[in-house]
Amino acid sequence: MTEHEKIAIDIANTWLPEYKESGKFRKLTEEVGEFIEKVMDKNEYGMIEEAGDIVYIVFHILSKHVDLKSISLQDLIVRAALKLDSRGKEGSIFDRSKRS
Repeated sequence: MTEHEKIAIDIANTWLPEYKESGKFRKLTEEVGEFIEKVMDKNEYGMIEEAGDIVYIVFHILSKHVDLKSISLQDLIVRAALKLDSRGKEGSIFDRSKRS
């Protein structure tokens, strides 16, 4: 976990201590809906804002269940990309020559 991510989790823990997990799930669902609206409206600034909210909530939920000392948001993204890559049927998605 990066120093900035630690600060972000500390802020969430400070301001949302009473937020039960069910409340976080409801908030995550709300933010996903708002993200979809911004995408449909082609609102680039709104998409970025809502995507940040989604990632922040997910990371805060993870912090309550997983030891994040050795995991960062960047690690999560790379893990997801590698998982997708390993499922690729036509070779690596990172091989630009195989992209259309």
